Formats: sequence, structure tokens, C-alpha cells
Amino acid sequence: SLLLKPLSFPAAISSRSAVMLALTVLVLLPLCSMKSLAPLAKFSFLGVLSNVFIAIVIAFRSLDGSYRAGGALAAAAPAAAEFV
Repeated sequence: SLLLKPLSFPAAISSRSAVMLALTVLVLLPLCSMKSLAPLAKFSFLGVLSNVFIAIVIAFRSLDGSYRAGGALAAAAPAAAEFV
């Protein structure tokens, strides 16, 4: 993982597979073991609100022309997607 390499962890611990396994065991397994998901309801509402906020920001940026040629943010946008 790019986050763990600078910390000089061994490759076996900082590999993508090891990080995904650790996240699964430490985060998802306890959530899957809950008898009731009712305590997570408030976080579900928070997730919906964040999606609405993101949609509003995207619509605003789309309408104000920030990403059009010559717009304020056009130079900052990459020409093509880069995947590491």
C-alpha cells in the first residue's frame, strides 16, 4: 500500500492483499457480526446527506463553467485518468 511503504513496513505487511485482509477483518467482520444494524441508521442518513451534498456541488460546478475550456478549474483537471 502506498500509505505503508514510507513507514518502512515489510513487504508482506504493506502489500495490497495484506492491507485489504486487515481492513476486512478489523472493520467489516465486526459490522457483519452485529445482531441488529439499527445503531448504524444515523450513519446511513449521514451517508445519504453526503451524497446529496456531492450531487449539489457537481451540479453547481457543471452550471458555472468551472471546468469548461478557459474556466477557473480547467487547468487543474487532468487530461486523462491516471491509475496507479
